[in-house]
Amino acid sequence: MRKNDSLGQSGLSRDDLVQNWIRRFRKADVSPQEIKVGVVASIYNSNVVEPILSEVLGCLNDLGIEREHIIVEKVPGALELPFVLQKLAEVIEPSAMIALGCVIRGETYHFELVSNGVFDGVMRVQLDSGIPIANGVLTCESIEQATDRRMSKAYECVDVVVELIVFLKKERES
Repeated sequence: MRKNDSLGQSGLSRDDLVQNWIRRFRKADVSPQEIKVGVVASIYNSNVVEPILSEVLGCLNDLGIEREHIIVEKVPGALELPFVLQKLAEVIEPSAMIALGCVIRGETYHFELVSNGVFDGVMRVQLDSGIPIANGVLTCESIEQATDRRMSKAYECVDVVVELIVFLKKERES
């Protein structure tokens, strides 16, 4: 697999990134029309999460993944992400999933509890289901840091989806 090179900071435009992803699909003989993606987004910190969601959906559409094959569910907060990811894995059996959220450090231990719970839960769903999940949950010190990182996180999520779908196709063929 390719090394992640901070996509949002690579200097490549969204169009360049999409063209790279399309080339990777073509090279692996992956048909975007056959891909189904589940996206679960937290409503909490929506001023950060909604732009990420919008950019992810735009990129997936630009890749040729049909809108009706992109299932979006929203949850109240980051802790609910793993549960809904697990249900999507069971019900729609997507090719890949994306978890989107934003946890910002406060003055209590709550930040660590939420962050650890979300990351552990997302990983468990991924390993139990065998469905790759792009973890787009930002864990930041401030709202400013989250705002600065949101577009790169959107591109990283789409990159993970593309990379792992290509990986799984190669694995199935070997």
